[in-house]
Amino acid sequence: MDVVVRRTPLATRAADVLAVGLNAGAKLSGAALALDRATRGAVAALLASGDFKGQGGESAVLYPKGVKAKRVLLVGLGARGSANGQRLLVAA
Repeated sequence: MDVVVRRTPLATRAADVLAVGLNAGAKLSGAALALDRATRGAVAALLASGDFKGQGGESAVLYPKGVKAKRVLLVGLGARGSANGQRLLVAA
């Protein structure tokens, strides 16, 4: 498995899986908001359904239209500010 980290717009990144970390209870902003817009609201819809909340250790896979990645893996990072090395290791 090859892991590549790049600073490019998420929606334009071709990949088998695009992993995106989200904090619990945080409003979508920045790259996550841009990804939600590109997927026509798929990320916000998942959050609104309650099926994914961004809690640490939580994950969900989307197969959205509007992005070049085949799948989008949402990874919960827990509450904003609570991330530590161990929590980020579990998320990875």
